Amino acid sequence: MPWRVEVSRRARRELMALPADVRRAVGLALERLASDPSGADLKKLSDGSWRLRVGQWRAILDLDNQTGLISVQRVLNRRDAYR
Repeated sequence: MPWRVEVSRRARRELMALPADVRRAVGLALERLASDPSGADLKKLSDGSWRLRVGQWRAILDLDNQTGLISVQRVLNRRDAYR
C-alpha cells in the first residue's frame, strides 16, 4: 500500500526556505518513503515522532499505520532538529 505524504504549513515554509538542491533531495526522500517505508532511513524519536535523515537535514514525521498517512511536521538542519 503506498502511503500519502501530507506537509504541514510550517514544514512547507521551512522547505521553501531551503536551497533548491536540498529541497529536491528532501522531496525525493519523501517520495521514496511513501513508496517503500521500510527502505528509508527512519528512526523513532523519544516523543513518539519519527525522523527521516536526508544529508544534514532532518524531516520530523508522524506516521499513521491505519490510514497510511505520513505527516511532515518540520524540516530542519540536524543541529536544530533535536532541541
